[in-house]
Amino acid sequence: MEWLHSLIYVGLSMSILSGVYLFADRASYLLTLPTFYMKMALVGALILNSLVIGHHLPLATSQHFRDISRRQKSFLYISATVSTVAWVGIYFLAHTLN
Repeated sequence: MEWLHSLIYVGLSMSILSGVYLFADRASYLLTLPTFYMKMALVGALILNSLVIGHHLPLATSQHFRDISRRQKSFLYISATVSTVAWVGIYFLAHTLN
């Protein structure tokens, strides 16, 4: 499970680096678009969520899901939802920026 989280960090890092590269070429245009700011907010949510996932990773890998508390399950569900919504949102917003 930790290798998967590391792989996600690599993917997120590559996404950010390629975004910086693409941003540099069209910065003045992109800064006028509300969709650009929404996309950046979702990237920020992914970064914060990755920290939350990293904090809860020992829990997710050391116990069965049925054995953890309701509160802990809530954190995992919320984190999964944030991740899914953010990645899907970034995908669709990226297509509207062209």
